[in-house]
Formats: sequence, C-alpha cells, structure tokens
Amino acid sequence: MLRNLIKKGLVSGLDTVGQLQMMGMYEDCIFGKMHVGAYDEEVVCKAEILECIYIDLWKPSPVVLAGGACYFILIMDVALAFWYVEFLRKKIVDTTLNILKKFLAEAERLTRKKVLRVSINRG
Repeated sequence: MLRNLIKKGLVSGLDTVGQLQMMGMYEDCIFGKMHVGAYDEEVVCKAEILECIYIDLWKPSPVVLAGGACYFILIMDVALAFWYVEFLRKKIVDTTLNILKKFLAEAERLTRKKVLRVSINRG
C-alpha cells in the first residue's frame, strides 16, 4: 500500500531505500484480528454527552502536513467517541486555547450542556 501511495505521488518527502516490507506485527493489526464473542448483557455508556472531553496535542510530524502544519490537536467527547481534529503550524498556547474555546462554545451551543471535565495527555 505504501509503495502505491509513493508511486502515485500521494506522499511527499518520503524517501525509501531498498525493499518496502513490514517486519513483524503491529499492535493495531493484532487487535484488529481478535475475535470477540457476543455479549450477554447490554453495553451501556456511563458517560453523558460533554461530561468528559479528552484533549491531545500531537508531537511534531516528521513530515510537514497539508498547509504547512506540523502539529494537530485532537479533541474527543468520551461519551460519543466524537473526534474533532485541527491542524496547527506552530505549537502556541494562544492558538491551542482558541481552538479549544471555539470547540467548547460550539459543542455547548449544539447540545445545550456544559463540559464537566477535561482530560489532557501531558506526554
């Protein structure tokens, strides 16, 4: 798949040397192939909409993304598994806070609920 992306010119800034091959199994591949039996009980999400928002500011990308972005901020509502992603050129406090404020204002306006808790990744 990676070879096809490079061949079609859909990836820039990626140099390959030698053969492209996957060595070993990646965690996502292993989890993707797991078999799970049916649940006997109903699965209920205990979180309410906007009860908990998760925020992760991704480290600099080794390749500059579209529009010159090197970072992205991920904001997720735990109850809905709703993901909001915004790409950033620089990791600046004012920019990330403005994105968070804009997201929270829009989410609270649409749901008519208040955010109760924000969880961040300090990594």
